[in-house]
Amino acid sequence: MAIRIGALGGWWHCRFRRAFLSMDHCRKERGRGWRVSGLGAAACLALMLAAGQGEPWHAQAPQPAPGARSSFTPAAPNQLPEEHKPHSRKSADRKQNGALYGTVTDPNGALVAGAKVELSGTVSRSAISGSDGGFSFTGLPAGMYSLDVTGPGMKPAQVPDIELRPDGIRFLPPVVLAVAAASTSIKVYANPEMLAEEQLNLQIHQRVLGVLPNYYTSYDWNAVRLWPKQKLKIGYRSAIDPITFVIVAGQAGMEQMGNRYPDYGRGVEGYAKRYGADYATNVSGKIIGDVVLASIFRQDPRYFFKGTGSFGSRAMYAISRSVICRGDNGHSQFDYSRIMGDIASGALANTYYPEQNRGVSLVFTKAAVDLAANAGTNLIREFILPALTSHVPSNVKEKAPIHF
Repeated sequence: MAIRIGALGGWWHCRFRRAFLSMDHCRKERGRGWRVSGLGAAACLALMLAAGQGEPWHAQAPQPAPGARSSFTPAAPNQLPEEHKPHSRKSADRKQNGALYGTVTDPNGALVAGAKVELSGTVSRSAISGSDGGFSFTGLPAGMYSLDVTGPGMKPAQVPDIELRPDGIRFLPPVVLAVAAASTSIKVYANPEMLAEEQLNLQIHQRVLGVLPNYYTSYDWNAVRLWPKQKLKIGYRSAIDPITFVIVAGQAGMEQMGNRYPDYGRGVEGYAKRYGADYATNVSGKIIGDVVLASIFRQDPRYFFKGTGSFGSRAMYAISRSVICRGDNGHSQFDYSRIMGDIASGALANTYYPEQNRGVSLVFTKAAVDLAANAGTNLIREFILPALTSHVPSNVKEKAPIHF
């Protein structure tokens, strides 16, 4: 025989079974009551009387008015046993469902394929833009992110402060990669001898007022040294230049007028002897000093234009170059080749000058005259000739204090 306990009895029964049943069961049982056996009903009634400390069960829990709702408050989910809590797997999956989509272009709007896109932030990933320039990152948790985008031949770009909310999808503006400036490094290993040949070809076209040769002046302070065959080339070109013949002709004419070396006589024959002697002395000095000895001592026969400093320092430099030259090693040296060339040329002149003019005096007189002439010529080269010489850079012409 079954005993039916009403709603209030069900509430008391729930009170003692709460530790064993979930609140869903309690609510269910409170709504419809309980059916228990006679023995169970007696046990339940005894328990209720014991809990009420001897008072009737209805004194502790008055019957609610008809139609009134029970004041019973169900336990919060966090108070339930762990095995009865609802699963949060679905909400966790939602937090990992964020996505970012974007496109890489150039400044003209053309799509850039093959660009590397690095994602950093809550998680780090990388992707390569496709043929349509697009890239994507899916399954992202919420958080702050940034993108670093690089492409071949393009400047890198960065997209900072990308906020992704839970279960959010963001379509980013196009990431524009600018074309990187071309930077090409070319190392040219030129043959120094070929470079010296090119420089020499420019020098043999240098002429004062377009007429007088100015072969032995270098307006390039860092010019490459000359090889022996190039020293011979410049010496030979100077010896056969038409202006050289004109200069020697004028020198012989002045000697003819002053009746210098009277043993040569007068007239055409005397003039021819003087012309031949002067030309031989001029050419022998160049060949011996500027070619042969310059190759032996490894010295450069050219005058190197200074162009900087005060007037006095430049003048001292020009005068000193009559006894000092630049070696093939780039250092300043005593000009053995030119001085010894002038002495050798004077010694050779003793074989064809008139006998009464021969001797040691002829040798050293000629060497001294050539030394002074070189100092004066160098002053003209430093201060006057740059403004008058062809094939000279304009910045060099400006360094000449005298302009025409």
